Amino acid sequence: MESLAGGIRSHLIDIGVEAFGSDGMQRVFLPSRLSVVEVGRAKSAGDLVRLYVVADRPAPEVGPDAVTLFLSLSGEESLVSWEVEGRLHYRESLGGGWSEVHTLAPGLDGEEAKRVLRDRLRPH
Repeated sequence: MESLAGGIRSHLIDIGVEAFGSDGMQRVFLPSRLSVVEVGRAKSAGDLVRLYVVADRPAPEVGPDAVTLFLSLSGEESLVSWEVEGRLHYRESLGGGWSEVHTLAPGLDGEEAKRVLRDRLRPH
């Protein structure tokens, strides 16, 4: 009986992936780039998360401390930032790679600096 229930559940998940395989951005999803991952405890129903690869690039070289990742709404553009000696440095995604390191002007507080970086990823 568990085998049958597992098979039905798997089939329902596949139907859902096919039915909701669009993100409303007029993209054609390639099955090889789409994954559905179940998140939850082993004995609970769990939740499903749909992941789709929209960009594929190597990890950028960054500073030695904590890094913050910013993503555009589409997920196609990204920006990474890190702090060194009180200055905020960042790199922007550029095609299949990354820009040179840029540095924000000193004097911005942490939240203001994050807002500036988030704004760089918003459509104009």
